Amino acid sequence: MVQKTKKLKKKQPVKRKKRTKKTRKSLFLRSLIYAILGMLLLVFGYVFYCALSLPDIEAAFEKTRQPSTTIIAENGNEIQTFGNTFSSVVYLNDLPSYVPAAIVDVEDRRFYHHFGFDVIGLARAVVTNVFRKRYAQGASTITQ
Repeated sequence: MVQKTKKLKKKQPVKRKKRTKKTRKSLFLRSLIYAILGMLLLVFGYVFYCALSLPDIEAAFEKTRQPSTTIIAENGNEIQTFGNTFSSVVYLNDLPSYVPAAIVDVEDRRFYHHFGFDVIGLARAVVTNVFRKRYAQGASTITQ
């Protein structure tokens, strides 16, 4: 009996292609596109979550106000008020022009420069809330 021996072939190392500047550039662009798409997905997901968690508007109108009681002295001075206090409605036209300007300036300095949705303010609020792991900031309260 003669045994046949098989010759073992040496495996040749796999030649990898070197990355050229063109492939590096396309890899960078793909990574950038994926990062932008990921950020957009996060922003839209956050907005969708906020939209779902808004309170019901009908329920807000159904709430009744508790009456308040005010004790007034004989001379007309107010001594004490008990219960919830509410003032009458103040209309925008009845206010001096600097009051709405001050409110807009304090609440949202870019109010007149966005379309009702402040992307920069929302991104800032999302980043702050993620890092603090709680609701620490919000976007424009005027448009909300």
